[in-house]
Amino acid sequence: METIKVKGIVLKAADSKEKDKLLHIFTLEKGLVLAKLKGVKNQGAKLKIFSQPFCVAEFILADKNGFYTITNCDVIETFFDVTKDYDRFLIACMFVDAIRKSIIMLEGSEKAAFVFLLKALRELTYSSVDGGLVELKFLCDLVKVCGYKVNLKECLGCFTPFKENKILLCYDDYSFYCEGCAPLQSEEFDRAAHKLLSVIDEVDYDRLLSLKINGLTLSIALTFIRKYAEKNLMVSLLKC
Repeated sequence: METIKVKGIVLKAADSKEKDKLLHIFTLEKGLVLAKLKGVKNQGAKLKIFSQPFCVAEFILADKNGFYTITNCDVIETFFDVTKDYDRFLIACMFVDAIRKSIIMLEGSEKAAFVFLLKALRELTYSSVDGGLVELKFLCDLVKVCGYKVNLKECLGCFTPFKENKILLCYDDYSFYCEGCAPLQSEEFDRAAHKLLSVIDEVDYDRLLSLKINGLTLSIALTFIRKYAEKNLMVSLLKC
């Protein structure tokens, strides 16, 4: 029986038989793998910590005809502290659920997604930055690596760069247009929120705390990116 070592983040744990769990592990080396953790529901099971969502570890997997069983683990991070804040915990749950649901679209970009998921969880757990700002950055990164980066620089109709003219959002395709090209189902979009979306794309996670934003601007930008992600990735995001 062949064994492999992978570094992974537990996205989900589901019951399997009476005492086992089936883990959905997002790995740096192989993307998403499903692996059984045997006996983990026994009282005092030593590997129980590895069945918790957000746990980052090195896993030794036994491969038998394409079916994986976890034989050993070494913990790297647990992100346990994120569970102490209910709002941040919900955002973290959305992160791992969104990665799992988008796994087909992530093909070829799994390593990039692994890195920014880890950064997002760290910022959410250990930093005082607004959780909504981390969520905004994460979703912008997710749609980008899936091939659906938001076009913020120019009108989708005439490709004229947005400057001082009005920016309109079309609710049919969730794209931005100038006033002359906007389809009927369009409304003027908040310029401050548009600027925030542009800035967030260029800022790494460890610099989010330096951004000065107001709550309304963040709320508008978040509402947009959530709906944009759901439409383009064809997923339903967990509510935060």
